[in-house]
Amino acid sequence: MQFTVWLLVFLARALGVLQMRALTLLVSIVLGAAGFVEPALCQDADLSHNIPPIRFSELPKGIASFGAAEADGYAYVYSGHTGKTHVYSRESLLPGFFRISLRNGGDWEPLPIERPAQGVALVANGKKLLRFGGMHAVNESQKPHDLYSLCDAAEFDPGTSTWRRLASLPEPRSSHRAAVLNNKVYLFGGWSLNGGEDGSWLDNGLVLDLNDDAATWSAIPQPAKRRALEVITFRDRVWIIGGLTPDGDISKQIWTYDPAASQWSDGPDVPGMPANGNGIAAAVVHEQLLLAGMDGKVYRLSDDQKSWIRIGKLPSSRIHHRLIGYRDQLLVIGGASREGHLKTTEFASINMAE
Repeated sequence: MQFTVWLLVFLARALGVLQMRALTLLVSIVLGAAGFVEPALCQDADLSHNIPPIRFSELPKGIASFGAAEADGYAYVYSGHTGKTHVYSRESLLPGFFRISLRNGGDWEPLPIERPAQGVALVANGKKLLRFGGMHAVNESQKPHDLYSLCDAAEFDPGTSTWRRLASLPEPRSSHRAAVLNNKVYLFGGWSLNGGEDGSWLDNGLVLDLNDDAATWSAIPQPAKRRALEVITFRDRVWIIGGLTPDGDISKQIWTYDPAASQWSDGPDVPGMPANGNGIAAAVVHEQLLLAGMDGKVYRLSDDQKSWIRIGKLPSSRIHHRLIGYRDQLLVIGGASREGHLKTTEFASINMAE
C-alpha cells in the first residue's frame, strides 16, 4: 500500500500536476479502494467550542433595585425600579415576576406577582423562592413622592405557581438584603418608609427559622445601620457587604456573622473604587465568593479571606444589579448605568484561576 501511494505521488510530480488538493484526493481514492476507514471522533471529545452560546432575551424594561435569585436551574427576577434614577411612582415599578432557564436561555417566562416593589429581597430555599419587604410607591408620576416600606413575607412554589404567606416582618423594611443558611433566613440592613421619601434607618437584623411553620422573626444586633448593601452566605457565615450610611457616605466595610457563635467579625474592605459599596452585588461560583460594584470589575475573595483578587469584568459598569452564580459562570442581570437602567442578562468575563 505504501509503495502504491509513493508511486502515484512520484508520477504526479513528474507530470507537474501535483497540488495539495489533488494529492489529497488521489490518496483518498487509493486508501478507500483498499478498505481504509478514517477513525471516528471519540464520544468524549471536547466539542464545547462548537456549542452555540446561551442567549437570554431582554427583560420588558430596564430595572434596578430588584429581587433576584437562582433555584433549580432558573433565574428569577421580582419587580424593581424602572425609569429615571431617584424618581419614584406607581408607574416606575415593574409589575412583573419572571424566570428564565439558565440551561437553555430563551425568553423570560411571566409568573404570578403580588405587590410590585423595589428594594425587595428575593432568596432561594431549595426549589422555592422567598420574598421579603420592599418599597411601594403610592404617588402617580410627576407627583410628590409618597413611598412606603412593606412588611410582606411570602414563599413562591414554582411547582404550583402559587404564593404562600410567611410570618410578616416586625416592621416595614426596604433597601435591605437577605440570605438563607441552614434553613434559616437572615435579613440585614434597610430602612422603614412611611410616606414621603425619608425613612427611619433600622439598626437590627432579623432571623426566621424555616423549620418551624409557626416561627416568628427574632431580632439580631447588626454592626451598623446600612442600606443598599449586599447580604450573602459563604462558608457557614452571613456576609454584610458595603452599603450606604445614614450620613450619606458609601461604606467599604464588610462584616461576617457566625450564627453558631452569635459573633461578628471584620472582613476585608470592599475592593476597587470608593463608590463600589453602593448597590454592590455578590455571588458564589465554584465555592468562591465573587463581587462586583460600580467600577464593573469582578473580584474574588482570597483563599485566606483577607483580601480581594481581580478576576474579570462585567459587560458594563452598573450599580443596583444582581449577580447569580451558575455552575462555573457568573450571570449579571440589569442594574443602573450611565445610559439608564439595563434590561440585559449576560455572562461576566471571569478567570477563576486568577
